[in-house]
Amino acid sequence: MRPILIIALVGVALIIVACKRQPGYAAPSSAGVLVFEGSAVSLVPGEDWKQIGKGSFAGAAPPGVCLPTLAGKAGLIQVLLLPTDRSDPQTAAAGVHAAFNANPKSIKDSFRQESVTVKSGAQVVYVTYSQQPEAGRPEGRSHNYIVKNREGRGVTINYITNARTDSDAAHQMIRQTLRVE
Repeated sequence: MRPILIIALVGVALIIVACKRQPGYAAPSSAGVLVFEGSAVSLVPGEDWKQIGKGSFAGAAPPGVCLPTLAGKAGLIQVLLLPTDRSDPQTAAAGVHAAFNANPKSIKDSFRQESVTVKSGAQVVYVTYSQQPEAGRPEGRSHNYIVKNREGRGVTINYITNARTDSDAAHQMIRQTLRVE
């Protein structure tokens, strides 16, 4: 789990955007469905998100990352295939919580966890937390939508953003279009 957490934390550090909030999200039709390699989950990201694929990395994608990664004004979305010992969403959420507690940059009263059902009917454990800002940058935020795919593997849809760009539209897009394939 540590490599996955490190990837997420590096993603937060890479976000250097200070843009206004995005307008509300309207769920598009089934056109534009994006299945993330090896994850057996999909989203319909809409036109505000740029796909970053294999050609964007200097070598192979980081371990556990299911390409493409999505980048937009609202932040970064990565889909991560979890190790088999983290296939249960509650177990995976407990691992995120343990890593959060061990991280000195975590804002300790920011951790939230809840079970939600997304529009497709998939059961998701939603975990969110904040981190202290780097010098001159806004507070970092990580939103994790943890679901079990049809093969029984845990998958996290990790939306990484900051306090200025955290977007309700991005959350709506995930909750409205996330499907287990």
